[in-house]
Amino acid sequence: MSVPTVSLGIIPMMAERTAVASAGFWIFDNSLVALETPTASIEVTRPQEIDLYTRMFEHLKASASYGAAARALIIRTLGELS
Repeated sequence: MSVPTVSLGIIPMMAERTAVASAGFWIFDNSLVALETPTASIEVTRPQEIDLYTRMFEHLKASASYGAAARALIIRTLGELS
């Protein structure tokens, strides 16, 4: 199945990263970032803070593998589990 507005990237465990997120976050239309921590849900709405999360996401995207490279990573990992 192909969804043009969705891409799946996998960041390999040993990949060099220029950024590391300390909590999961979701970016909604440049107007809201939502974060989940073990003890709280946080909604970020200040444009300068949203910009920080957008830049963090761009760094994470740059570290990720997509398409055939992501598929090969998954297959290799499954082989290691057998």
